[in-house]
Amino acid sequence: MAIFNSNLRETLIAISLEMFPHKFIEKSVYARIVDSIGEDLEERQRTQLETGVKLLDEKYESSFVELTNTHKIAALKSIEHTAFFQDFHGSVLRSLYSDPEVWLHFGYEGPSSDLGGYIKRGFNDASWIPDDQ
Repeated sequence: MAIFNSNLRETLIAISLEMFPHKFIEKSVYARIVDSIGEDLEERQRTQLETGVKLLDEKYESSFVELTNTHKIAALKSIEHTAFFQDFHGSVLRSLYSDPEVWLHFGYEGPSSDLGGYIKRGFNDASWIPDDQ
């Protein structure tokens, strides 16, 4: 079962790509993030997303996904004060940077508290840490 209709899903993916533009992260990762956000939505949140996307689609003569990057950024800046933008931005931020697949692109190996911390696991080669630590 589709969580979002195709226009809503594609627009949310496009918004995510503009908010967090990492050329080395595939679009499929952003799609997975959007789908995961959609899984636990309450009706109020779903309505907020639908209304926000409709607002973006009405900004110009083309839908948001068809806009140039410059127009996409301008459209997003014009609504960055809205609850839609703030809530969706926060959801993508948490989901994207909590994803182990995304960590690999940044060289982050994940939490190490269960492995004794980072001092002996990655930071021991950092030149700015004194040797007497």
